[in-house]
Amino acid sequence: MLASLTLHILPVEDAILPATMGHYIHAALLDILRQIDTGIAERLHLDQPCKPFTVSPLQGKFDKQGKGTIFVRSGYECWVRFTILDDDLLAAVARFF
Repeated sequence: MLASLTLHILPVEDAILPATMGHYIHAALLDILRQIDTGIAERLHLDQPCKPFTVSPLQGKFDKQGKGTIFVRSGYECWVRFTILDDDLLAAVARFF
C-alpha cells in the first residue's frame, strides 16, 4: 500500500530554525510510532538501507535568516509530508492521528 499524510503546522510564535529539518521530522515520526507500537518503532530505527517511509523537509513560506537557517513567522502555515509504504506502519500512524 502507498499512503501520504500531510501534517499542517501553525506556529504560535516566530522561530529561527535550521534550514534542513529532515532529521528532526524523522525523529518525531519515530517518537510517534514509539508511543503507539514500540515493535514497529524499534524495527524502523534499525540501520537498514531502505526504509518503508519518506519524510519531506519542512515546507512553507519562510524568510532566509542566515546561512543554514530559516525564519518561520507566527501564524504562517507550514507542513511536512510522510509517505508510507507499509500497511502496519500506516495503521500505527493512523491510530495516532
